[in-house]
Amino acid sequence: MKPSPRELRVLRTGLRHHSIMYYRGEPEIEDWEYDAMFRLLQKWERQWPEFFIPDSPTQIVEWPDDGSEEHWYLPIDQDPDHEARYAPYRDKKQ
Repeated sequence: MKPSPRELRVLRTGLRHHSIMYYRGEPEIEDWEYDAMFRLLQKWERQWPEFFIPDSPTQIVEWPDDGSEEHWYLPIDQDPDHEARYAPYRDKKQ
């Protein structure tokens, strides 16, 4: 079923919040929970391209070490280290 704009906003906001908390060393959810949220957003953006936005959490390459909310974007298809960086998580069993 197609998600509502509100569902997309809640999911993106949640992913951003949990990324910040993780990099501050104060995670509020388990890694597998974050990964499931992330994969759901990726699925929605692939299935309904009109939902894709350039500053989506699916486009963030890394967060700074200081836990600030500043981040850098690079489309995954242009990130030469994407496969190596995410391979350990992609194959992890839940």
